[in-house]
Amino acid sequence: MKMRRLFLVSLSSLLVLCPCVRAQGVPSAWKGYQSDNYVSNIQESYNEKNEGAAEFTGYLADIAVANVARSIKMKVRDMAQIEKKADNGKTSVEYYSSTVFITDVDISLIETRTYYDPADGYGAAIAFIDKAAALDFYLKSLEFAIREGQQSCRL
Repeated sequence: MKMRRLFLVSLSSLLVLCPCVRAQGVPSAWKGYQSDNYVSNIQESYNEKNEGAAEFTGYLADIAVANVARSIKMKVRDMAQIEKKADNGKTSVEYYSSTVFITDVDISLIETRTYYDPADGYGAAIAFIDKAAALDFYLKSLEFAIREGQQSCRL
């Protein structure tokens, strides 16, 4: 019994003191980006090809960005154009409209963070969009489009 207890104490000390035994994972600061306030994706892997740290984490970030873009289901883009023409005293108005359903993400809204541990080649990248910032961006874009449309109708 005494030998077993000594073994457990030695094993516990080894696990606590040995720097080579540790749990790998993404930085804890990234947990906030995994809330309902963000659309996010994390990619993590070990650098088995011994690429440069920037190249490896850039590759992971590219995958994360693509996955964030894919996770945004669909956006409706409605475009309209009005043309007024006057020819020989006759006025005509032509209205063109098209609605397109696409997946479209303004790349400037996606932010990324990367992490790399050169000791073991572990790398991670997170790509995320702040939902509140995206809503603000698209509302401003919509307001601008409405103003342009109203100005076109006045001509």
